[in-house]
Amino acid sequence: EVAGDDEEFLKELLLGFLGDSAVHVAGLSAMIEGGDVEGIRLTAHTLKGSAGNVGANHLAALSLTLERAEAGTPREDLKGMANAMAEELRRVERFLKGASMTAQG
Repeated sequence: EVAGDDEEFLKELLLGFLGDSAVHVAGLSAMIEGGDVEGIRLTAHTLKGSAGNVGANHLAALSLTLERAEAGTPREDLKGMANAMAEELRRVERFLKGASMTAQG
């Protein structure tokens, strides 16, 4: 709805989402290793919102789970959550690229 019929704006929006999200997901590993609980929460919250805005609902749900993780959650559990988010982001990217190719078809 945000883009209306402006396909170029929608493409820019989605490319921005993919690029920004990749940076955020990649940064989670260092935050987890460093025990940066607040950074993890803020990054997960940011990803939750941006994923929800573009309809990547499963990524938004995974982000919410990480955002709500309790302090003291084992590092391996946090890594598992971050890995699941990274995999889902790759799936979203493959989907969007496939949809783009179909639309250009």
